[in-house]
Amino acid sequence: MDLSTLANLINALAVTAGVIFAAAQIREFRRQRRRQSMYTLVQTFQSADFAKALRRIIDLPDNLDRAAIRAKIGDEGEDAIYWMRSIS
Repeated sequence: MDLSTLANLINALAVTAGVIFAAAQIREFRRQRRRQSMYTLVQTFQSADFAKALRRIIDLPDNLDRAAIRAKIGDEGEDAIYWMRSIS
């Protein structure tokens, strides 16, 4: 085996190792990004404002029109509905 062939073999191995390393890094980055997204979502749903708004909405009877909802829950409840819409 001459020096040129050996150099080409080493070069091919280095490129292959680089590609494998890059693929592993991309996979790890995607895993971290997915984990961060889940953490952010959980934080959004664990707030006191979310729980309060959800409780007010769940307590409403079915098939109410807008005027009946306003009469039943008032301005604060309407704010809760808009807040729930903004995060969904």
